[in-house]
Amino acid sequence: MTVSIKFTTEIMFNISFVIGTSDRRPLNTCQIQICAKRKTTRIAGSDFPHEVVRSRFLKLDCSHIEFVMECLRNNTTEIRNMKQYLLAVLFNAPTTISNHYTAQVNHDMYAGGW
Repeated sequence: MTVSIKFTTEIMFNISFVIGTSDRRPLNTCQIQICAKRKTTRIAGSDFPHEVVRSRFLKLDCSHIEFVMECLRNNTTEIRNMKQYLLAVLFNAPTTISNHYTAQVNHDMYAGGW
C-alpha cells in the first residue's frame, strides 16, 4: 500500500466520508499536504514542521470538515488563494472550532434566540 493510499484511507475513516459529497476541496487539500515530502509547510505566513502539519490534518474528523464548509459558506470576502485559505482553516480547525461555537451560543443567548 502506498503512502498516499494509506493516508487517504485514514482521512476518509477519520471524517466518515460520505460518497457523493459535492465539494471535495478540503479533502483534496488535506491529502495533498499530508502526502507532500518536505521539511516545512507554510501556513498563514508561518512555517511549521511538516510532521506537525501532517499530525494535525490526520486528527481532523467530520465535525472539523463541517466547520470548514460552514466557514466557506458564511465567508463574504473574496478569497484570492483558495488553497492557502483552506490550508489555514483546516490547520486551525481543531483549535478554533470550540471557540467558534461558544461565541455563537453566547451570541444567540444574549440576543434571545434560544
